[in-house]
Amino acid sequence: MFWGAPWSSGGYWGRACPPAVSARHTRALRTVLHAIPPNVPLATCRPLGPHVSHRQELYYWRDVMHTRPLYAVQDFSVPWIQCLAASSQPPLALEPPDPPTSAILRDRNYGVCFAADNVWLFRRGCDHEQGLSSLLYQSPPPEAARPESVAGDARALPELTYSVVASHYPLRSDIHHVHLDLYWRAPASRAGTRFGFGVRLRGRTHWVCYEPAFGLVPSERWRPHAIVRDQLVVHITNPEGAPSATLLVKVDTSDGRRGYVATVRRIVFR
Repeated sequence: MFWGAPWSSGGYWGRACPPAVSARHTRALRTVLHAIPPNVPLATCRPLGPHVSHRQELYYWRDVMHTRPLYAVQDFSVPWIQCLAASSQPPLALEPPDPPTSAILRDRNYGVCFAADNVWLFRRGCDHEQGLSSLLYQSPPPEAARPESVAGDARALPELTYSVVASHYPLRSDIHHVHLDLYWRAPASRAGTRFGFGVRLRGRTHWVCYEPAFGLVPSERWRPHAIVRDQLVVHITNPEGAPSATLLVKVDTSDGRRGYVATVRRIVFR
């Protein structure tokens, strides 16, 4: 077994402790791991280490772009947490994928050959574009909810159709984690678009600009009328202990001539 330097949650970003893993996620994990051939070099993230520790050639996820194994498996349902290392936090932050995940998603030598319930299996030599399509173009699940309200002109713009809160729990007493899936319907014609994500907390709304789907495929390149899954890891800082917050998105044309604001849903803090 080949491991890098001893794992250190202090020197490298640690992970929060989410609620118990669901039965659906356990089944998905078992299915993905079963799809990995035996006796092949594999890189994996820390939570999956115990499930694959019997393999002879195993690498840390943080070293995946240096070791470049044939297969690499990532569980995105337990996101990397950068924000806990900072002394002060903004009211709203969107957490991008950790650097190794971001790099392998953009490496055209790798593609996602299998994915189930946020467990992603990469293979070197797999078709890169086809792998991105399998992650992006997905129909919403039955539990998805429509936006609570839409204000403005949504014509000829990506339309927010559904949302799902995949997970929601406190990272610490004043910071809450929300893993949110948004589902957009691409317009018929392509045009420049700007996206924003917001949270309304104690009567004030805070916005951040962002690119859906980690910016892997700009909205101008989405397939016309396709449904695009957009995964967001949201951190809401709530030092005053507000009982709830409202999540919003706004979409504008790049020239700012038209756009809309959609109220996604209200989050109740426990």
